[in-house]
Amino acid sequence: MSKSVRRPPVKSGLRRRLSRRRYYRIRPIGPPPAATNSSDTGAPGCNDGVSNEDETDVDCGGPTCPTCAIGKKCSGNADCGSGLCKAGICSAVTLTLPNCAAANVTSVQAYMGAVMTNCGCHAMGSGGLTINSAATLKGNTVNIDATSALMKRVTPNNVDQSYLLYKILGQHLNVPGGGGGQMPLVGQPLTDAQK
Repeated sequence: MSKSVRRPPVKSGLRRRLSRRRYYRIRPIGPPPAATNSSDTGAPGCNDGVSNEDETDVDCGGPTCPTCAIGKKCSGNADCGSGLCKAGICSAVTLTLPNCAAANVTSVQAYMGAVMTNCGCHAMGSGGLTINSAATLKGNTVNIDATSALMKRVTPNNVDQSYLLYKILGQHLNVPGGGGGQMPLVGQPLTDAQK
């Protein structure tokens, strides 16, 4: 009569009996769970609650972490979600408006009152922007990214995020990525009434 060999009891469920004499190991499916943040591993990183490594503020800025919010420390525009680092602090980009009454202006009013008479250089597409009618003024500026500046050419109901207003008011160099000359480039600047 053959004698059966008994295996020791399985500890913590790592082995299961396949047949009388064979066992198999249970392995988890997929990779082992990773640490959820750098504080789990003890290594510095972008979510450890400390300003370390190349971060410019706590868990933001620098070459590897997300951009910083307004009011956080920065060393350059690339560290800020707003795209503007002023005096080492992430800042909002704001437009200084002339002393005039607020108004809702249609593309026809803007084209007829200011663009058509003063901004002829864009009639043929100067600088990648064609404005030769009220329709092209609206279609080529409203909710369209500026060529180099980090904002839209015109953002409805938000003067602080409308790059063409910065260009017209001569404040375009305050915008991250802003450049070139004040609009209109040729001729006289717009009057306060036209702005």
